[in-house]
Parts: sequence; structure tokens; C-alpha cells
Amino acid sequence: LHLQALSVSDPLARRELMIASERIHVLGRVHQRLTRFAETRDVEVQDFLSDLCEDLRVAMVGARPITLQVEVEKAKLPFASASSLGLNVNELVQNALKYAF
Repeated sequence: LHLQALSVSDPLARRELMIASERIHVLGRVHQRLTRFAETRDVEVQDFLSDLCEDLRVAMVGARPITLQVEVEKAKLPFASASSLGLNVNELVQNALKYAF
């Protein structure tokens, strides 16, 4: 998508392709993070969600000077629960960043 965006002359289409590319990139990073924990039974939630939110901030905000504060207590969750939590947090943060402005 990123390469396709570079070859598109329409600025609106280019922008939408870049946004889609960034979102896919974020989901790929979530998957990579979860894959690291797949061999273990538990996921450290504080690190996982903090990193996830930072990825979302970078992908969704672009050049806007936005601060996203994440407060999560240290805890461990089973891998399956952490996956579900990550998907839910992903959706909530994306919506918050998308509609906040």
C-alpha cells in the first residue's frame, strides 16, 4: 500500500492509502509483539499496552502534536486474554484518536 501510494497522483487517494498502510503496519507490530509471548503462557500487560498505544499514536496522529498517556498497572494475562485485550484497546484508541478532532 505504501508503494502504491507513492505512485498515485491524486492527493486524497495517496493520503488514504498511506493511512491504510500505517494501520496495517500497526497491526503487524501487534502481531509481532504477541508472537514473542506465544511461547510463554503469560503476557506482561503494561509493556504490551504501552507499546501498542505508542504505535497507534504514531500511526493515527501523523504530524499532530498529540500526547497519549497510558496508565496500566503491572499484571500478567494469559496469551489468549492479552490478544483479546489488545484488539479491544486497539479499536478504542483508534476511535478516540480518529474522532477526537
